[in-house]
Amino acid sequence: MSKPAVAFVWRRLPPPHFLGGAERSAQILGTELAKNGWRVFHVGTRELPWASETFGRVYGLHDHSVPYRWNKQDIYDLPQAEIVPTLEHLIKAQNVRCVVTSHEGSDDIVRIARARGAKTIGWLHSVTSSGLSVLRGDPDLALAVSSFVKNSALPHCSGNLELFYPAFEQVAGQRPRSPFPEVMMVGAIPEKGLDLTLALARALPNIQFVIVEGWYQSTLPKIGNLKYIPRGPLSDYYDSSWLLIVPSKADEGFGRVAVEASLRKRPVLASNRGGLPEAVSHIPECLVDTDKLDRWLPRMTRILNDQPYADQLTLRLNAGAQSFSRSPVPEFERFVNRLVLSASS
Repeated sequence: MSKPAVAFVWRRLPPPHFLGGAERSAQILGTELAKNGWRVFHVGTRELPWASETFGRVYGLHDHSVPYRWNKQDIYDLPQAEIVPTLEHLIKAQNVRCVVTSHEGSDDIVRIARARGAKTIGWLHSVTSSGLSVLRGDPDLALAVSSFVKNSALPHCSGNLELFYPAFEQVAGQRPRSPFPEVMMVGAIPEKGLDLTLALARALPNIQFVIVEGWYQSTLPKIGNLKYIPRGPLSDYYDSSWLLIVPSKADEGFGRVAVEASLRKRPVLASNRGGLPEAVSHIPECLVDTDKLDRWLPRMTRILNDQPYADQLTLRLNAGAQSFSRSPVPEFERFVNRLVLSASS
């Protein structure tokens, strides 16, 4: 069977830009599909639904580009008002038969794509109202990024729902870790556990803390052993760190950063909630049941001070993460072929 054209369409950033795991998952899947002979389109925007001045300065929200190629894929970087007309054009002129969408406004994208004859996949990256909103459009298939998301979505899903873990790039080359203890955290927002991270930094003044993607750094307190990186290659900071902490207060859909650090052979300590346990292979020593400082401190200090213990955790994490470092194409092809075959039968 020939491979149909697929379009990733949403009201968030198009490749190569990204804010978090959802964008990275779409980019990696699209790139792998393109490598395997698929025609891949991405339709997105820098007019983000929650746009603020901070995001505007970083991405230039009104500086739209003409369609361009990226990793053998056709990218449409558009104003919000042009997303639906472009979707309709791709279905009609480029014979796009499968549309993948998620997050804000994705229920309308599903309805429009289905009305134009395309099969639709709702990609569930989280259990927030935005993450589950695509289900209101009744997609032909819903894909959940974790068992936690799948179980949470079941009461809201009237159609087919499958587990589809995110894919990860192979680790190619790695820098040595910092000569001095360094702890990394991603996302300087309260939901990601910012308050606990600040408290940990104050309690461990001899440990360097690095927060990457610190969008709100101008309002954060200045702490001598805490460094904010507004944007940067996460791989470099994983490599230099001695430990990644993921102290989320919200239920993460999965926990891409935990797997990325594990693949780069760095230990991880995460909140025991949402999809994070799956991301660290349910290793109990890597999970903390609370956001209390007195529970995190001893777990962290043991990893930082007991190298054999840290090495043992790292080996277990890396072994578990290898299952996610695979080509997602065979799984995705089975899903799409099933949809296309059901349409022709």
